[in-house]
Amino acid sequence: MTIATTLTRKRFDGNGSTTAFEAPFKIQAATDLVCYKVEDDGTVTVWQLGVDYTVTGVGNATGCTVNTLGTPLTATDDLVVVRVSPETQSHSFVNSGSFDPHSHETAFDRACMRYQEMLTVVGTSHTDARVLRLQDWDTDGEGAFQAKENKIEGVANPVNALDAVNLTTLENYVTSVAFGGATVLPMDWDLVGDGVTTSFSISGADVSTPAAYRVTIDGIVQEPTDDYTIDLDDAEIDFAAAPPDGSKIDIITWAYNKGLVATGRYTSTPETRPTPSGSFAGIFIRVKNAGEAEQLEHCMETSGGSWEWTHVATASS
Repeated sequence: MTIATTLTRKRFDGNGSTTAFEAPFKIQAATDLVCYKVEDDGTVTVWQLGVDYTVTGVGNATGCTVNTLGTPLTATDDLVVVRVSPETQSHSFVNSGSFDPHSHETAFDRACMRYQEMLTVVGTSHTDARVLRLQDWDTDGEGAFQAKENKIEGVANPVNALDAVNLTTLENYVTSVAFGGATVLPMDWDLVGDGVTTSFSISGADVSTPAAYRVTIDGIVQEPTDDYTIDLDDAEIDFAAAPPDGSKIDIITWAYNKGLVATGRYTSTPETRPTPSGSFAGIFIRVKNAGEAEQLEHCMETSGGSWEWTHVATASS
């Protein structure tokens, strides 16, 4: 017989009464089927042949029937039937032996079915694959693997810069940012004085506090505010006196943390804390008293207009 369909799997909906499910593909043995019960909450159970179901129609070109045993599948349960043919070849054809058309066709059918089952996984294109595949027109380094809105489970913690990030790693990073912030690396500028200019461009600077910068002229450290100020609007450093002609000006910002929490420190006693200003539904705030571990608390405005403080965590010392 011919193999008239490319189907190798079928999903059925339960309805509380049906016990016979017709799979529209040929099998050569009842053990060639794997049946999964999929519950509404995502729980999957692999059924056992002879315990949870029986199979009729083995060898039929039009398909077989899975007969459930016990309580019928409920309306919230699904049955997934997958053909998984043996990977071995049990037929042996001897020179000058008798020609048995049925045996030959059975062997050819098994090879065809195994090929179909592999295509069910790898697909003939990215649209019907059950594995991550590039699109047909993609090239390495420029394409994108298609997950088709499925989750990817079991991702290891990232090590290298281009590794995928799992949820645990992301949550740990967010927690560290909430307490310490994301570290902003130092920036530096090398300038030369001309004896006249007092304002120099420091493109990319994002800190307005003069003390956040280390400034030297020919190796002599300049005092913040007294010797220079920072103008972020114009991205400039303004010196009180023009650096000498030909002098070497070195400017560097210290590394600092840029967190997701409010700036400043607040007393750990709720009734004496200042009321946060601004319009927001809630904000994370660092709370610190002298000699105590820093706390992270969440401040949220209640329906009555007051502010409710909730302890989130204690920073490690």
